[in-house]
Amino acid sequence: MTPMALETRSYLRTVMVYLGALVILVGGSFLSFASVFYAFDGEQEQREPTRLEINAQAAREIRQALATPIPQPSPMAPITAPLARPTASNNAAIIPHERSKDSTKGFDALAMRYSAEHSSGSKGSRGTYLSYDRHAPQ
Repeated sequence: MTPMALETRSYLRTVMVYLGALVILVGGSFLSFASVFYAFDGEQEQREPTRLEINAQAAREIRQALATPIPQPSPMAPITAPLARPTASNNAAIIPHERSKDSTKGFDALAMRYSAEHSSGSKGSRGTYLSYDRHAPQ
């Protein structure tokens, strides 16, 4: 064989080896990605729900419960039983209490005594009021 034929044969052999390695790498990566995606799809159906999904489901249930109408209660029968302690004051009108004039006089006397003690500068007073009135017209 000629040296040129040997050289061509070695090039063909080298290219075939590279293409074979490339096919093996691409095929292996395709199979690995396919197995990963297949396993991922299986896991997604069996995973536990997140807190957000649980809260969203609870909100849907509450909204559905609030949307259903509640039936009105049946009317009650009239009360026909006699009272346990019948008295005349049950039907009597409430009479407002009027103050007697004696108590009004007592309140006035107490107020005058209190104002006299505190305005005269006696022992228990906190001092006298100022004579200047800032709200008085000048």
